[in-house]
Amino acid sequence: MHAGKSLIGFILLFLFVSSCSDETEPKQVFQNLSPKAHYVGLQSCLTCHSEVHKTYQYTGMGQSFAPAHQRFSDADFNVEKAIYEPNSDFYYFPFVKDSLMYVREFRLNEHGDTIHNRVERISYIVGSGHHTNSHIVSFNNYLFQAPVTYYTQEGKWDMAPSFREEGNLRFDRLLDSECITCHNHFPEHAQGSLNKFPQMPSGIECERCHGPGRLPLDAIHKGIL
Repeated sequence: MHAGKSLIGFILLFLFVSSCSDETEPKQVFQNLSPKAHYVGLQSCLTCHSEVHKTYQYTGMGQSFAPAHQRFSDADFNVEKAIYEPNSDFYYFPFVKDSLMYVREFRLNEHGDTIHNRVERISYIVGSGHHTNSHIVSFNNYLFQAPVTYYTQEGKWDMAPSFREEGNLRFDRLLDSECITCHNHFPEHAQGSLNKFPQMPSGIECERCHGPGRLPLDAIHKGIL
């Protein structure tokens, strides 16, 4: 009985000491989570890291997002046959005109006559081309995924991911902040909208992964770093 009481007393003493030590230990504070931590932009980062950026801009992350222009695309536009999506009975034909990128949506009747024709200009390319180039259309800065993707490893055009399995949304799959910021740096998002972005960066920048640069920049100016 005496041994049991001693053991219980030891356990209670241990818990008391542990709780006291937790209260006296200083809390760990991450400075980049403070209100003083602000984003400073790519140009500020380049003042110290220009050599790093020279190589980074050619990586997959650096080329993750770009304006839709043929020089930024890995796609082959020598397309001989349109992509057919049987569930919606639409055909899609990507093409280039004056280096700008477009996709044509059309439907044929039983005689092979065109009974529907729609052409949309592609506004952005998503993906570095290591695996795919997907595409975005913009209607007055409201962004939607285009229904076609170029699969670089297979060397072919096909329906965009999930457009066959989950249904062809045509040009109506809206892209919100969660979609865009997964593939790109932080865009300017119009307050109150789901998918309106007045300003769009091109590729993932330094602070997307490293966090706000205000505090390190201040430390450099003060001679601390």
